[in-house]
Amino acid sequence: MRALSAAEEERARRLHAEAFVFAAHTDFIAGVSEGRSRGEKGVAGRRQLPLLRAGGVKAVCEHVAGDTPYFSTFAFRNIRPLQATKFALQALDYWYSELEETPDWQLVLEAGDFRRAERAGKVAVVFGFEGAMPVDDDLGILRMFHRLGIRSIGLTWNGRNLLGDGVSVGAGGGLTTFGKAAVAELNRLGIVIDVSHMSDEGTRDAIETSAMPIIRSRRSFRAPRGPRARRPRSGLHGAMARRRVQDPVDGDGGAVAGISLPAGVRFAGKVPQPHARARRARLRRRGGPRDPRRQSAARVRAGARRAGVTPLAGEPVCFVNARVIDGLDHAPIERGFVLVENERIVRVGAMADLGPMRTHEPRRLDVAGKTVMPGLIDCHAHLIYSGFRKLEDIDRCTVETAAINAVLNASKILDAGYTTVRDLGTIGNVAAAVRDAVGEGRIRGPRVVASGRVLHSTSGLADTLPIPWETCCGFGLRVDGPQEILKAIRQQIRNGVDNIKLGASGAEGSPHAHTWMTTLNEDEITMAVHEAHRWGRTVAVHCQSYEAVKFALRAGADTVEHGTRMDEEALALFRASRTVLVPTLSTLYSVIELGATLNLAPKQREEMDVNKPLWLESFRRAREAEIPIAAGGDIGNRYEHGTNARELEFMVREGMSPHDAIGAATGVAARAIHREGVVGALTPGAFADLLVVDGDPLDDIRVLQDRQRLNLVVQGGRGVAGTMLAAPAAARS
Repeated sequence: MRALSAAEEERARRLHAEAFVFAAHTDFIAGVSEGRSRGEKGVAGRRQLPLLRAGGVKAVCEHVAGDTPYFSTFAFRNIRPLQATKFALQALDYWYSELEETPDWQLVLEAGDFRRAERAGKVAVVFGFEGAMPVDDDLGILRMFHRLGIRSIGLTWNGRNLLGDGVSVGAGGGLTTFGKAAVAELNRLGIVIDVSHMSDEGTRDAIETSAMPIIRSRRSFRAPRGPRARRPRSGLHGAMARRRVQDPVDGDGGAVAGISLPAGVRFAGKVPQPHARARRARLRRRGGPRDPRRQSAARVRAGARRAGVTPLAGEPVCFVNARVIDGLDHAPIERGFVLVENERIVRVGAMADLGPMRTHEPRRLDVAGKTVMPGLIDCHAHLIYSGFRKLEDIDRCTVETAAINAVLNASKILDAGYTTVRDLGTIGNVAAAVRDAVGEGRIRGPRVVASGRVLHSTSGLADTLPIPWETCCGFGLRVDGPQEILKAIRQQIRNGVDNIKLGASGAEGSPHAHTWMTTLNEDEITMAVHEAHRWGRTVAVHCQSYEAVKFALRAGADTVEHGTRMDEEALALFRASRTVLVPTLSTLYSVIELGATLNLAPKQREEMDVNKPLWLESFRRAREAEIPIAAGGDIGNRYEHGTNARELEFMVREGMSPHDAIGAATGVAARAIHREGVVGALTPGAFADLLVVDGDPLDDIRVLQDRQRLNLVVQGGRGVAGTMLAAPAAARS
């Protein structure tokens, strides 16, 4: 890249001055949010307008929100669709206030607004999203954002959302069925489609699906990887060449330009270093950078073909002739199908509605006589647990040992058909580390919703350490008063947790507090819930006393754990809230079934004897009051990891129907962890996390505990466990 000559630079400056310069991507919202939080007004006008005018910029596309909110400290992996919707609405509120306070901005709602802004000497601003996560899975929400002024939407950011896969997703999937429907609606509304951060497959899908031109306003200006890169006309370049590019200002044909700076380029006008040029030449000869994850998938498929097995290594597949339980409040489909593509559920229905499939028909897998249902969710897990008898034993476990335990247990839980867990207490930051390692494909395990150390008062739930707590990394963290709670929550958020776990009462194993004692006061719990929610985190509260349950409910906690003691006032508060009960009956049944073999301390045994009738009565009353109940076993000490489905058996023993018990571990559990529509349901757009079970769990819930009848565990469209992975294909035909 050589420096411009004086004549060339002068010509470039003249062209720039004469052109209608449109900055197609700005992120002013970060500074706007920061300034407005301090009470400032007209932040963007004061900070940005002088710079834009000095640079001759006449219009900007301001990305107010998207898959990752610029004005929060969220890591991308933590944001969820409805949170993104909330952040987008907040950002639009900020910007509409900015427009009122600074008249030199001109909001663009139609093409003529560009020229009107130019004539009036204003800077035109187009509102857009960098990723469509705020739309969730609802075209009605998309239409509302159009009414609020959104005129440009990037279908994804780097990761994955309900419309499709971003450029950093190893599987490289395209648009989902909902994504294609959204493209059609974007066309109808006149919203510009931006594919800047999409995977190559998603970009091709968008080009072929959209009736209108699309744009790539920034990043990823390259040919797609692999063999298609040698035939650009059949890939992205060819698809783009077949589309007429529309002028954003006059609408009569023009060009959209972008800049891609390869490795070695410097703004000072220096030529790229020779080694950088040589590396790019080698990559071009090979057809682009190699993706080790794709190579791995190819090896899996090749090995599977040689062995005659069905790995489901990410390819489209349709499960047919199945009994389908969708995890929602619907009756099962006795002869149905589930179509999986690009790691997501695409269609679910009766075989009579399947009809003709596409030209490139997905492979059909006949599962007649079997049940296809969502992968199970355990809402109360502790991945580090490994046969600990007392809380003190957990604190004697080193972080290194805890991490090893967690990795081993994650694999066991996945093998048992649990594709998602919420970890409710760990040592150090082990749960978040496991979550990230699973998400990156480095270890086997379920999707993890991670908590940090349990927050409790001095002498509270897990206060077992005789040494100063500041010097160690125990299971619990002492917090007394609102200020200590605020600091602890913010530190855990900094560590990347998804959920905050509070210990509001004692436990049977607490050395100082009893289960009937409330150890955090209402102000402390309310402060904790408010602060966690302000940062977009959920809150689970350990509650075994009457007061603790009511404090948590009045504070707006997301889940109440255990709920050992509940009166009519608590039930009324439950009915008036969105809080979900996680009763953890396995904790109680472990003592009933294992008895003396547990070698419990006298305090534990005495409190369990007192709590047993109260616990079961509270569960019965909650069930009869139709309070939402999610399954979580608190497994790992008395019952081993991998026996998580016993919780469903215990729920059925205590009067819950098998249908509701399955719902407690699927649809209701997804609601409890704020992952509705993403996991826990066989519904279009959700991740393809599902089980193929030999038998009918609605007839006998215990079949979910039988590994020989757990034929297939699918996570993100890939077979990860089950007897079908090792069975010859001929035996299944």
